[in-house]
Amino acid sequence: MLVMMVLSLLNGWYCLGCWEEERVALLHLKANVDSLDGRSLASWVVNEIKTDCSQWQRVECSNTTKRVIKLTLDDARDWKLGDWYFNASLFLPFQELRNLSLQSNQLVHWFENEGMMSSPLD
Repeated sequence: MLVMMVLSLLNGWYCLGCWEEERVALLHLKANVDSLDGRSLASWVVNEIKTDCSQWQRVECSNTTKRVIKLTLDDARDWKLGDWYFNASLFLPFQELRNLSLQSNQLVHWFENEGMMSSPLD
């Protein structure tokens, strides 16, 4: 009983998970944003164990709903990749996203609904 109470309290203070569709969306976003050496979003990983995206750098989630509420992707894209024409539909899975920062990424234009999640990453 005591363990259940402690876990319940911790759940209110820490985000102990993330939604699978948002984790997958973050991985698709990484494929479009990450630097050539893969270091700017290094904590965003795919492996055999489902990783907790609430613990990834540049990601903040709600303590109550576990959904992504903030993405800070400033200077995440390598300038060697050139201008960025990004697919705005990559952000559709983030139902509670309230703060998105994309500064210093050579963003020149965006497109709507360009084949959202067309390639599997899992």
